[in-house]
Amino acid sequence: MNREIERFMELLNDILPRYSSLLRKKDMSHEEVTELGELEHYLIEINAKILDIKNKIQNDLFGQTIDTYYRLKIKAKNGDEVAKSQIRKLKKIYMDALIAGSIICWN
Repeated sequence: MNREIERFMELLNDILPRYSSLLRKKDMSHEEVTELGELEHYLIEINAKILDIKNKIQNDLFGQTIDTYYRLKIKAKNGDEVAKSQIRKLKKIYMDALIAGSIICWN
């Protein structure tokens, strides 16, 4: 996956300078105007897909973390000392994230 992301970044680094140069150009030919429109449309689509991927990852990571927390909480309630230790660590991580503003408490 890392290789694919790196390849994607290479392609994006090839496209963005061309897009920027077309934006700055005063007198464009019909072909250049068409190219600019196509690039802009393509970049808007890519941006939406990147945001979707970012949101999916954040939601999945958050959901997985919460799921882990509640599973550990049940074990800790039943006397599991390792789970109690892990719960303390997670509580500290959550508190640090709340203080840093990385997560929001809606209650």
